[in-house]
Amino acid sequence: MEKKSKFNLFFKGFKEKTENFSLLFDFLMDFKYKNAWDRDIFPLLESVKTGKSFGVDWSDFIWGTICFRNGYVMFLKESIHQVGRKFPPIKDINGNALVDETGQWLENTEYIELNYSEFLKIPLDEFISICRKWYNEVL
Repeated sequence: MEKKSKFNLFFKGFKEKTENFSLLFDFLMDFKYKNAWDRDIFPLLESVKTGKSFGVDWSDFIWGTICFRNGYVMFLKESIHQVGRKFPPIKDINGNALVDETGQWLENTEYIELNYSEFLKIPLDEFISICRKWYNEVL
């Protein structure tokens, strides 16, 4: 089967999700080669799953932001820098900025869920399964 047909079949199963489910596909389509998955993505996902995460647990893309929190993957429609510039400096009880251009606000998933409408939150295990399916069926 040609690659385009595999691609269309893969996405067909997800059309009935939410409009923000497209953020997942933006992420998947950023990594079009198996060597990137083998070298970077799968080791990161395994480290997040086992709690031995290396480096940062969020990343900024042109299409938005991905972050890993408490067994979930969250995709936001805007980049950290866009969100940080859009909102006024909101502070926590200690006076620390929750929303800024550094991504500090991502530490508080409750803030995201209560104040941000364009996000997708899925369980980490489901996300890893989707990534493996993408890797095996489309790439």
